[in-house]
Amino acid sequence: MHKMIQKAKKNQKGFTLVELMVVVIIIGILVAIAIPTYRGVQERANEGAVRATLKNIDGAIMTYVAAHGVDRTTVTKAQAQEMLGMWPDGSPNGAVYVVTGGWAVLDSTHSITPYPTDGVTTLNPSQ
Repeated sequence: MHKMIQKAKKNQKGFTLVELMVVVIIIGILVAIAIPTYRGVQERANEGAVRATLKNIDGAIMTYVAAHGVDRTTVTKAQAQEMLGMWPDGSPNGAVYVVTGGWAVLDSTHSITPYPTDGVTTLNPSQ
């Protein structure tokens, strides 16, 4: 029995320090690749959320125009809010939505290019 215990101690297997360091380095490389990719996905998701909100506000403006028979360029934020029920809270990234010239736009801290001829609003983030 004593010989079996000594034999078992001699045959102990494990990872060397070098092997553990290689694993740590590989994990570090994977993390270095994953974090920027994740941030890019977050930014695209936030941009998509802002575009969707702008389209919702533009839809509310068009609903107000149809319901009240007014010119689109005269619609105010309060009138658009009447159709929305609730004004967007500024998500994501503190976006502040305003109505200018009958179009939903972001405040001056964001860059936005509206195309009134086809009703499409394009976001160009300046952050």
